[in-house]
Amino acid sequence: MSLDQNSTAKRVRMISPLAVLGLALAIAGEVGSVGLVGLSGWFIASCAVAGATAFSTFSYVSPSGGVRTLALLRTGANYGQRLTLHAAALQRLKTIREEFFSAIAIVPSARVRGLRSGDLLGRSMADAETESMQLIRGVAPVVVFVIVGAAAVAVAWFASPSAGVVLAVALLLSALLTVLSVRSLRGDSAEADRLRSLRAEAVTAIDAWPEMASLGAVGRLSARTLDRMGLLTSTQKLAGKRSSAASVRFDLLTTATLGAVVVSAWLLDHRDVATLVFVALLATGVLGVGARLGSAADAVLRSRQATGRRRELTAPETDAEVAAETSVVASWNDEDLRFDGYRLPAGVFSGERILAAEVRRGGTLVVVGRSGTGKTTLLTAIVDRLDRLPRAGTSVQSPRVAFVPADDYLFTGSIASNFLLANPSVTSSEMNEALEDLLLDRSGVSADTRVGVGGRDLSGGERTRVMLARAVLTRPDVLIIDEPTSGLDVDTAGRVLASIRSRLPDAVLILAMHPSAHSSVPDGSEVMSLD
Repeated sequence: MSLDQNSTAKRVRMISPLAVLGLALAIAGEVGSVGLVGLSGWFIASCAVAGATAFSTFSYVSPSGGVRTLALLRTGANYGQRLTLHAAALQRLKTIREEFFSAIAIVPSARVRGLRSGDLLGRSMADAETESMQLIRGVAPVVVFVIVGAAAVAVAWFASPSAGVVLAVALLLSALLTVLSVRSLRGDSAEADRLRSLRAEAVTAIDAWPEMASLGAVGRLSARTLDRMGLLTSTQKLAGKRSSAASVRFDLLTTATLGAVVVSAWLLDHRDVATLVFVALLATGVLGVGARLGSAADAVLRSRQATGRRRELTAPETDAEVAAETSVVASWNDEDLRFDGYRLPAGVFSGERILAAEVRRGGTLVVVGRSGTGKTTLLTAIVDRLDRLPRAGTSVQSPRVAFVPADDYLFTGSIASNFLLANPSVTSSEMNEALEDLLLDRSGVSADTRVGVGGRDLSGGERTRVMLARAVLTRPDVLIIDEPTSGLDVDTAGRVLASIRSRLPDAVLILAMHPSAHSSVPDGSEVMSLD
């Protein structure tokens, strides 16, 4: 199935029977709310007029029954639409996630290598949630506004033709203001760009902090980060001013509409007080529905942006991307791992180089370099190439590869649950042995220990060792680790690396380390310097 066919199918599935039922109940609930406001006002005004008139024959039985009916309709329909729309949104979320993971399982690994970072995976899942909530936050308010607005105009026309015309014009102006605000939002991506820039700057600053401190340049680094934070703050203030201006415009429109409705019904159609109250409150109610169009438009826009990011991530590789990756060649023959053709750009301390290495089974390659020299890029390139090797059932099979990036992610739950996600067949005894070998038992960490959200309940060194243990328990042929000694003292780092080697005696180890951690390099390792 092509990408366009997939997109069409996804749009169709979004409007499921459950979603249609939810939209119908949302419309019924809003009809009950708007109708209740208008009918209650008319009923109270009619009772007041009747009470002030001698020998009045006004009957309150039918109107009071209508008020109760609308109140029950509003309560029941609102409750039902919450249940059905949220169920439809969850169903949609499940479908998006399944399609996402199915897509990244077949697209080239270079396109999705960032998913090995827990941060990118988290953002991708947040985008999936944004898409799924479009039905509730975007589609439903728009559909309700169109149908309830049309019904309100028809009822207002019946009560007072001129008031109906005024209300119709006001609703069209409300929709026009929303369209203009959406065009403004679509053309202004400065806040999102600056937020991404600030996030990247913060990550870079944290990584480069030790080196910048040794060079006495921390002040410059802090000043640059603060400048970008200031740009983001100013952009957010501007967005707030625009939002406030839009709110003021809508309030002015509402006030002008109410005045025009009452004046037109009174002067042009000569309606009584009760009818004036009815059309005024009816207009108030339906304009209240229109007030939600701004947030609905924002939800639709965010959902489309999330969809675009997901499609970009899972789209087939372009010819340019394929050509860019052919500079790295990796091979595996069950005896050794080789890679060559990796082009390392010129840096401050060295010129452009073509890197190559051969690591036999049971051997270790240590890639040493300062921040920004390309250690992580080299590791991900090797992993991507190994992922492209032939799979089981062919004459040359690819190795089992485990990659532990520097920003790897621990899932909320216990350490055991994280281990089981990596290897469902691992036993409790194997878990305990791995924790002991990586010296985690000394700090009271066991398989039942809760890691917290993102591993927050563990120290930095404990998180590092748990992620290493998780990778070791997959029993890989090739284990690639970015910053394996992060958060560990020299003695602990050396013992952890020795333990990994003892547990995986025949595996190829490729480690990326800073020069300051060079003392932890296992004996007999081949060292490749990127400086």
